[in-house]
Amino acid sequence: MKGIYSVFALFAFVLSMHAASEENRAAELVGVMRLDFAALDSTIWSIRRKVQLGEMKADVSECLSKIDHKRFTKVWAEQVASKLTEEEIEIALDFYSSPAGRKYTEYGLTDAHNKFAGSSIEKYPTFLKSEQKNILEFANSITGLKLIKDHVLTSPYPDRVAALQNQLVLDCVK
Repeated sequence: MKGIYSVFALFAFVLSMHAASEENRAAELVGVMRLDFAALDSTIWSIRRKVQLGEMKADVSECLSKIDHKRFTKVWAEQVASKLTEEEIEIALDFYSSPAGRKYTEYGLTDAHNKFAGSSIEKYPTFLKSEQKNILEFANSITGLKLIKDHVLTSPYPDRVAALQNQLVLDCVK
């Protein structure tokens, strides 16, 4: 009987190590996709708009600007791990870590900044023909379709990310 418990314990240990490894890869994908940065950034921009409208004090925006975007990494990593398979995470990591993927991410962040600002405050990155080809290939892959077309990570927007955004704002209002 003792041997059976040892086998179960070993199996549980292997499963926990596997889950930890998958969560680490998911967190790595969050970093290269800059989802954690974008979550904090969008919070700051929306508060800046409220400051401009006189709905909130400027010190709230300043407080949020001092927060490390990595506060969002764990909640985004959980979202990634719940929506993508390990293989899809690896495929996405390969793409978003590539020059084309990094520019694609920067393009999205620039677009969001310009929309929040109401004008073109930042210059968009330019893409080489080979990078455009890489983006199209990824976008038409199963993983790319899930991430880009179906927005599996952000539609609907994750409750835990929104809750953290709200909590950070409340912490800064105090």
